[in-house]
Amino acid sequence: RGYSTPYLEAHDAAKAAVGFAPSAISNGAPGTIIFNDGKLTTTGLTAGARYFLSNSATGSFATYASLTYASNDIQQQVGVAESTTVLRFAAGPTILIA
Repeated sequence: RGYSTPYLEAHDAAKAAVGFAPSAISNGAPGTIIFNDGKLTTTGLTAGARYFLSNSATGSFATYASLTYASNDIQQQVGVAESTTVLRFAAGPTILIA
């Protein structure tokens, strides 16, 4: 989705979203991380839709309707689409799926 967050995933509570990299960062290189409130530019969003940390693609997010949770996955809202290309990032609390 135009950014690099290789360690975020909804299969591990320890890997919940706390921020995002507005551009890719190579391993060991310096970079910028935006914590909690920021605009993430991407494509394919539905304006006004809430987006959650994906449990099918590491480092991605998806609408709730496209997620299928399993035991020990986490549910975490990561933002709301302001338009078809801008997600207002705001990491929500995590909920552990029993």
